[in-house]
Amino acid sequence: TIDEESMDRRRVATLVRICHAQKAGLALKMSPWHSEPYAKGRDPTIRGPRENEIATHILERLTEFRRLVTDANRSIGSNVPVAAILFDTEVFELKKPDDPAAEAWNAAMRIKYNAAYDSAKRVFPNTYVDWYARGWMRFFAIVRTTGWGRSTWFDLTEKGDGASAVLYRLPMIDDSIECF
Repeated sequence: TIDEESMDRRRVATLVRICHAQKAGLALKMSPWHSEPYAKGRDPTIRGPRENEIATHILERLTEFRRLVTDANRSIGSNVPVAAILFDTEVFELKKPDDPAAEAWNAAMRIKYNAAYDSAKRVFPNTYVDWYARGWMRFFAIVRTTGWGRSTWFDLTEKGDGASAVLYRLPMIDDSIECF
């Protein structure tokens, strides 16, 4: 897995060589809606030119990643696939159903999430795309009861190819034990 923020030609080439040797696929982790004006707690119903710039940026970064992987594969004569796109976001939080603004707010979140998903499928049509931690595992086992928690970021009506859960968190050994 490579993080979108550290994506460059050298790193991608190194990972492609490692994946080729291990017969593994490559994954890209990306946080598409973390930039301004979408700071944590901001209203997802905001519309305007900046929203379009971010949507364009998402598509451009995915296209750049595809190009870097293609170039790296060509240079070593391999065919390492992009196995997954893992989107990570916690900028927008769901409103509870009894909140008067919930319907419009949550629908606007889905529009933004679905736009990023659609961009990923446009660039990587056969690649698994997931919003990381859609199937969120409850943390802080010592404080709370154990078991699955309810994500405050997703309601599973947004587009995604599956649900995922955080399985490994260092140095929080209690969280890792509970998740496993």
